[in-house]
Amino acid sequence: MNRATIEEKILLALKEDFEIENPDLNQNLVELYEFDSIDAINLLGTIEETFSLSEPLTIEEEREAMTLFMDKCTIVQLVDYIETLIQKKKQA
Repeated sequence: MNRATIEEKILLALKEDFEIENPDLNQNLVELYEFDSIDAINLLGTIEETFSLSEPLTIEEEREAMTLFMDKCTIVQLVDYIETLIQKKKQA
């Protein structure tokens, strides 16, 4: 899956699940959209479902994601994280 497809799927999920339309890819989701820990958990579930990961996320991967999501996360960083995660799961 290429980066453009990942970005498109994340933007669709943000629109459908969080009512975030046409976001700037470099804006902070936490500050701009008041993205909180419950949103982060929901987004994590959406990522697992949307990207049909071959294996469930490990506790370590979930912690890493939550840290990213709650620490000045931008859509660009989110796409970077998912790209890395997909590659990691393919290699496993």
